[in-house]
Amino acid sequence: KEIILDMDDFSKKLNFKLYIIFLPQKDDLLFIKNNFHPYKEFIDELNKNNEIKIVDLASYLQDEDDIDELFSDNNEYGGHYSKKGNKKIALSINQEINK
Repeated sequence: KEIILDMDDFSKKLNFKLYIIFLPQKDDLLFIKNNFHPYKEFIDELNKNNEIKIVDLASYLQDEDDIDELFSDNNEYGGHYSKKGNKKIALSINQEINK
């Protein structure tokens, strides 16, 4: 949390908008989809600072029908995002920035 707050101070000094983007791994998405969101409380706490913009991509990706298609590797972590995953991420970030 302190690192993010330090980055926020730095962004204010240099006059730019700070966006923190959480990119979940495949096992994170599956856990969130089937259980609960383990770092939602942390994100909610960060969101109390209205000047820091948090983009939690789990909220955009967790409802995909086939989460495996979002990742390049067929293992529990998923590896890098696939072409489909990167497109979904780009559209999600664009949507957040345009809010």
